Amino acid sequence: MRHRAVGAIVAVVLAGVSLGGAQQVAQTSRQRVVLENPPNDSNMFVCGSDQSLPNPIPERWTTVVLVGDVRLYWPCPGDADHPNRHPEEHREFRESKLLLSAALSADPEIRWRAVQAYVRQPYAPGAFLNFSFEPYIQIGWFIRTSTAAVILPACNGIVQQFGTGNYPKRWQPGGLFRFMIAPSPRIQLEAAYALGAQLSRPGPEQDLAAASFKELQGCLARPVEDAVRAMILEDIGVLLYQDPILRADAEQLLVRESQGVPEVALGAMRGLEALIRQQPIGLRHEDTRSRLRLLAVYGQKVSQPKDFDVSATIRRLAVQTLMAIGDTDSFMLEETSIDGDWQVRQLLAGRLNLEDPQQLSLGRRFAVDPAFQVRYEFMSSLGRLATRTHECAPLAAFFTDREPAVAFRAMDMLPTGCTDLDEAVINKLEKMSEGMDGPHDPALWQLPAHAFAALGHVRPEAAKPRLTAAAKNTAWQARVVTAIAASILEDDETLLKLAGDEHPNVRMTALMELAGKKHAATVPIAIATVRDASDYQLVRAAALALKGLPDESKDEATEALLAGLRRITELADDTSRDVRIEMIRRLAETMRPERSTDLQYYMADFDDEVIAAARTSIAALIGVEPKDVLERRRRYPYQPTEAALNALPGTAIIQLEEGLVTLKLLTDVAPVTVARFVEMAAMKKYDDSIFHRVAPNVYALGGGSPGANEFSSPTKRFLRTEAGPQARHIRGAVGMWNHGLDSGDGQFFIDMVDLPRLDREFTVFATVTQGMELVDRLLEGAKIIRVIFK
Repeated sequence: MRHRAVGAIVAVVLAGVSLGGAQQVAQTSRQRVVLENPPNDSNMFVCGSDQSLPNPIPERWTTVVLVGDVRLYWPCPGDADHPNRHPEEHREFRESKLLLSAALSADPEIRWRAVQAYVRQPYAPGAFLNFSFEPYIQIGWFIRTSTAAVILPACNGIVQQFGTGNYPKRWQPGGLFRFMIAPSPRIQLEAAYALGAQLSRPGPEQDLAAASFKELQGCLARPVEDAVRAMILEDIGVLLYQDPILRADAEQLLVRESQGVPEVALGAMRGLEALIRQQPIGLRHEDTRSRLRLLAVYGQKVSQPKDFDVSATIRRLAVQTLMAIGDTDSFMLEETSIDGDWQVRQLLAGRLNLEDPQQLSLGRRFAVDPAFQVRYEFMSSLGRLATRTHECAPLAAFFTDREPAVAFRAMDMLPTGCTDLDEAVINKLEKMSEGMDGPHDPALWQLPAHAFAALGHVRPEAAKPRLTAAAKNTAWQARVVTAIAASILEDDETLLKLAGDEHPNVRMTALMELAGKKHAATVPIAIATVRDASDYQLVRAAALALKGLPDESKDEATEALLAGLRRITELADDTSRDVRIEMIRRLAETMRPERSTDLQYYMADFDDEVIAAARTSIAALIGVEPKDVLERRRRYPYQPTEAALNALPGTAIIQLEEGLVTLKLLTDVAPVTVARFVEMAAMKKYDDSIFHRVAPNVYALGGGSPGANEFSSPTKRFLRTEAGPQARHIRGAVGMWNHGLDSGDGQFFIDMVDLPRLDREFTVFATVTQGMELVDRLLEGAKIIRVIFK
């Protein structure tokens, strides 16, 4: 009976996916026009010539995972007479059939994988029935009706009605809510997590938010396990409210539930943090503030917690929330500043007003904190004080901190106009910046670069003579710093030289500095870059630099943009999406309307977001919505093989010059991501790359990019997002970088602190089990020798 119940839910949901997906792609023009010089990708097809799979697809956990990774992708319409139908030989039909069979399976693993595949699709939480006499009424799928629509209940048994008059709307909970009444807690948890992902994304109308909130309350009223209850509370917090009364009701509910058992209290606190982060002012209830203060010391200890600790996590979230609403009175600061958890202390250390005597007293304590992360954050407070008072000696005192990250941060926070730095400090900066003067060991660039940047702020006349030599430094990161310094010091000759540097990151920095100064050379450099350069970050920066062109430069820019756009498109990289969209947007500003047909090619692109950008740009040029004239190129997501999924290792070791970092791979949570990570490592994509993005405490350590920037990817094809309730962005989690949902680019990052705002957006596919203390002390540019597995 339990299997039948789940199957009944799935059958209705599955019918909706098939019909809705097919209707969406049915809008594509049926005119078949052969593309000239299509991208060189053997996986590309036009509708009617798509790839084939066994019929039927065998039911194994691996095949279910792979079908789930495709997200029931429907790239093509069905047959000509019935676009909502696909014959059995079509891949789409066979994948849907497999998932339906898997959802009815007696094997709990296969059944769970099938449900996981469904809930990771972009479901709406529900929709409204508009009672008219139309033959079909859309509620996320289609239900045939005569004079009234059938309401399928979920958690809340009371029918919700909105609107008045002849056409009232009734709420119909979607498939995710009906999974919430499945008998399996594991399935309920997956559905609850997916609901939070959908409800936290912009766009839902207020009636939908109100109906979802009521439905979530109904789910809370059901007997559910603590983990599911905690996830529902988090959903209530992430929901985007427009109605202040509804938001106040949610706030009050979360405060009340935060008094439950620790696991439920954590769910409520996660919900409160998200609710207040979205709108940090205007708490509706004073008892919210009081409760947050109690949660800020929830289970407080004087020792550092080990691994994941529920009480410490609650305290971190509560302190972060109190800081967001500006509740930083002396009592709260004093109580939380003695917390044994450094993550709590560092939240306070960076937000002190050191002109307040009591907060200055706390600052003295943080200045000698044994956790360097706390001292690092304290530099932010000192930097704000120095900016207001022009007294910089307190910052200079940390130039010799035993942790290089703290010393560099102190240098970075130095403002211009310091009045109290003696010659000894200036001489120290000059001495430390000597490594910028020409070729030196490229691995030792950090100290000279940070010191040189600081010297440019406090003694520009001492820094400027070094620019010419600094521009020749063998470390490209040092030349990036030089480009920024050259702009500040108004040395255009050096800046122009660096705009032609051999390293794309240096060229990008110099170009952006020139654009910020509105230098006359910006336009010709940017035009040449979009036409010829290959680094995606550099080309995107050049396209941005071409905003607001004078009329006399528009034709030349148009030709360069079109040439560069076609050249990059022919590479057929998913990961070129962002740069191509920026180029298409720029063409809407530079192109003559009569040339808009040159963009029609991109309305048949393999990337739907590029298609949307092309349609928008053409519409802006000609003033009307363009028509499809080409058959769209399609391709399915790139996937690992079943053999790869069956042979996933459990452990990865990142070999650094500084030592080894061991990861536990979450093969159960994110098997496809793990398989791709293993594949890229086996192809040596990570060998000799660096950690190019280092932000202790406030973000993460990011690496794996062949170009050491966020737009240079080790893979041509996107990875689907595999976010789920079993893996959170807490300290030590390893995530896959992406550019939006289902656009993982192969770069990975390690969370240095808890980062709840990344949940549901970035896949967590591993956790650090050994070597986190090594990760903490890595500096920008730390080299990855290789990644190995066992």
